[in-house]
Amino acid sequence: MSRSKRKTKYFGNAGGSEKKDKRLANRMFRKLEKTKIAMQQFEKLPVYMNEVMNVWAMAKDGKSYWKNAVKKDMRK
Repeated sequence: MSRSKRKTKYFGNAGGSEKKDKRLANRMFRKLEKTKIAMQQFEKLPVYMNEVMNVWAMAKDGKSYWKNAVKKDMRK
């Protein structure tokens, strides 16, 4: 990873990784999907992740472009 660097100047805002939140959301999605299939409620299956978990409650507040990023900021 010594030569690993960002290709674009987009950085996450206020917070760390969303990995835990995404894993939890996918688990909730799959669990709800399995229960709906078992109950033969195919018309009520969730289609989008927003139907299961609020994406606004996740750790990171999105990403933004940083125009004046220097080489040190572009390292991973």
